[in-house]
Amino acid sequence: MVRRTAISIVVLTVVLSTGLLLAQLPQDAAAKRQQVNADLNKLAKEMAKSLGHPGFRGLLHAEIAQSKNREQILELEQFLGRSVGRPEAPPGLMQLQETARQTRARIKASGVWQREGLALSFPVKEHRANWRGGPDFLVSFAPADDEKAVTALVAYSVQTGQPVPLDPKMPPQIPVLVVAPEEHESHTDQVPQPAPPDAPPPRVLKSPPGQLYDNEKVLPSTQRHQGNSILYGYYTGTKDDKEPWYRGSAEIYVIFVDSCRWARFNVYYVNDENRSYYTKPDIPFSYTGGCSDNTYVAVWESDGGSSVSHTVQLSTGMGNITKRYTVADGDDFIEQAWFNKSQFPYNTLYSGYMGYYAWVNLYKVP
Repeated sequence: MVRRTAISIVVLTVVLSTGLLLAQLPQDAAAKRQQVNADLNKLAKEMAKSLGHPGFRGLLHAEIAQSKNREQILELEQFLGRSVGRPEAPPGLMQLQETARQTRARIKASGVWQREGLALSFPVKEHRANWRGGPDFLVSFAPADDEKAVTALVAYSVQTGQPVPLDPKMPPQIPVLVVAPEEHESHTDQVPQPAPPDAPPPRVLKSPPGQLYDNEKVLPSTQRHQGNSILYGYYTGTKDDKEPWYRGSAEIYVIFVDSCRWARFNVYYVNDENRSYYTKPDIPFSYTGGCSDNTYVAVWESDGGSSVSHTVQLSTGMGNITKRYTVADGDDFIEQAWFNKSQFPYNTLYSGYMGYYAWVNLYKVP
């Protein structure tokens, strides 16, 4: 990842020490990723050469313009399959199609990436809007690495075929088409519901550790709901989505863990910074009597990779227990917190922060 501004979880709770144990990658993972990146580099270079043909650029421009996918992403092999044999296509396009097939197969065989397939897009919104089908753009690739490890990018000029160095922290003015290992479960966005009029604006509350916010209160135990219940993620937003420009919009998801189970909730439409999204219908964590009151919640940004397991400590009446949940090794951890479900009164919405610039508001309903 390239930007490091925190996101926070508001859960009417005391934030405990992190204790997030990062899984170690296999010793040969670096060599596998290096080979995958070499394959992606070759594919991007061949793509730039083929796009020097005006007919092929016309096909690409038309497909992007017609795409209904999020960020107008194209599935690369499908796009090439539709283009081969067209009168506008350049000679030798079947070779590019074969390079794409081999690259996808090698990525799958390497085991360094969870999802199968290759995506093609202009990940920067302004680049998508500004490119009119001419040759004045670059073709690059998204490395199959954790963004923390990416210090440089390379692109290829469609006009000259020459390599062009890029800054992974700042997109260039010239549009950049990016080939990337697939990181989306679906290219169709969920449709967010409009935030109600009382949606909380971005603000910061700096409560001392161990104390509740002054705009919140804990009901007497006799008024707390003790039976089966659902804990919702009510609002979700980001100040910094932790996604580098060459990967496009963020894919935010939320993890809940108690002693009985863990669950993941995707809210991929939470992809505009400084905006509050109404996520209550999409983040319902059910629980029943017999599960721990103590609950863990974490916010992640999905990028892909191989599966890794994380551990989390929960407190119970019988002492601490360890639970596990699974993410991808390329996913970006954003923030975590622990809370007790019994702290949430009926049908009450709490808003606020824990000293950061984004939020997940949770509340409890019968």
